[in-house]
Amino acid sequence: MRELLPLYGVCFILAYLVNRRSVYDYGSEQYIYKNRIWFLVLAAVAVLFAGLRTNYNDTATYIGIYNNISVNNGILEGFSWELSEHPGFYLMCRVMKYLGASAQTFIMITSLFAIGVQLWFIRKYSNNTGLGIFLFFTVGCFGFSMAAVKQCVAIAICLIAIDQLIRGRTLLFILLVLLSATCHPFSLLFLACLFLGFRPWSQYTYIL
Repeated sequence: MRELLPLYGVCFILAYLVNRRSVYDYGSEQYIYKNRIWFLVLAAVAVLFAGLRTNYNDTATYIGIYNNISVNNGILEGFSWELSEHPGFYLMCRVMKYLGASAQTFIMITSLFAIGVQLWFIRKYSNNTGLGIFLFFTVGCFGFSMAAVKQCVAIAICLIAIDQLIRGRTLLFILLVLLSATCHPFSLLFLACLFLGFRPWSQYTYIL
C-alpha cells in the first residue's frame, strides 16, 4: 500500500487537471473539451506503474505461465481451442512469446491495453472525468487490473464492444464480446446489454 499511495496522489492531481474543462457554446449546442495532455500523462503514469511490476497478487503466476510457454515447434504446439481454456488469451501470449517478447514485456503490453482502454472509456463517457478516475482507483479497479490479467483483458475488449453498441454497431458489438469470451467466458454476460437499451426508470427497469 505504501507504493500505491504516492501513485494515487499523483493520479488524483492529474485527474483534477484533466477535469478542468472548457465549455464552448455554439448556438444551441455545447462542446466540452477535456484536457488531453494531462490525461495522457495520467495514463502513462498508471500504465508504467502496473507494467513495470514484478509481483502483486497473481502477477508471479502469470509470469510463470508465460515463461513456461513453449513455441519451439510453432505457436499452436499443444494448444487447446476449448473455450474453458481461454484460447484467445493464450494465443496472444504464444504470439508474443514467438516474437521474442519477455515476460516483463507481456506484463507491460497487457497493462497498456487493459488500463488504457478503461481510462479511455471513463474519459469518453463520464460527465465528470476526475470523479470517474478517482473511483477507478479507490474502488479497486486499478488494483484488480494488476491482479487478474486475463479478466481485465476481457473487460477491456468488452468496453470497446459497449462503445460500438452505443454507436449503433450491434454486429460489431456481438463479435467483440465473442472475441472477449475467448479470453474469459464470463464475457458472454455482456450480451445482455442488447436488451438494456430502454429508458432508465421506465416499466422495463422495474421488470428487470
